[in-house]
Amino acid sequence: MAIYLNGKGAVYQQIVDYYKRYISLNIIKHMEKLPSCRALASELGINPNTVERAYSILEKEKYITTIPKKGVYVCYEVNNTVDETHILDQLHDIKKSGISKERVLELIELIYKKEEN
Repeated sequence: MAIYLNGKGAVYQQIVDYYKRYISLNIIKHMEKLPSCRALASELGINPNTVERAYSILEKEKYITTIPKKGVYVCYEVNNTVDETHILDQLHDIKKSGISKERVLELIELIYKKEEN
């Protein structure tokens, strides 16, 4: 698994985004050990504090956990249920685009009717 820093945005946020993506796609699995802050920082050529900040965010969002004297592990289990946050983001974008609530509900009804047949 490689992390490529692109210079766009904060480095710690790029690390967070990479790990979230890898974990949610089940590329990095539940209870898989991640590199230490120092090891990842050395690999990426960055300050270890940057990796610590990224890991702190991931830990707060419950993607990883730190086990003292053992290391950092993924604690997020990918389940195949619907990601409601993603759906809410899409609905918010639809609302901003100007489509009326009534039209959205009509489209939802249309989709569910097609699936029932």
